[in-house]
Amino acid sequence: LEATSLLSVTAALAVVLTIAIYAPVQDSIVNSGGIWDIFVKNMFCPDTIFLGLGVTSFLFVGQHSAFIVARSLERPTTQRWGTSANLALSLAAIVSIVCGVVGYLGFLDKTEGDILNSFLDDESSAGRSLAVNWARGMLAVTMFF
Repeated sequence: LEATSLLSVTAALAVVLTIAIYAPVQDSIVNSGGIWDIFVKNMFCPDTIFLGLGVTSFLFVGQHSAFIVARSLERPTTQRWGTSANLALSLAAIVSIVCGVVGYLGFLDKTEGDILNSFLDDESSAGRSLAVNWARGMLAVTMFF
């Protein structure tokens, strides 16, 4: 469990890092009139609120894994489980925020549900295409493990 979890987390971090590096954030901000204009226009979008709630509710599908992880601790105490859970949730929150903010700022209203699919229209460089395809492979690794 330790090795596969490490592989899965490393692959997920690689996906987020690829998105953070290759998303065209600066171009989107400049073309939209600045970060403040993006913030004001997109603060609350009633047309897509139920889509957002659906995505948020999907986050809870992995809670059954908590019992497997809790039983896999070397010395399973409440304090160790609390530390492990807090670190895991903090890392997940940071990764989700980075991926969400950078992904949205990079593509704005053209952002796809799978952020890696947003890169399909943008074939501006071979390096970017290779990196995004590599990230797709890493995403597959996270699903497998």
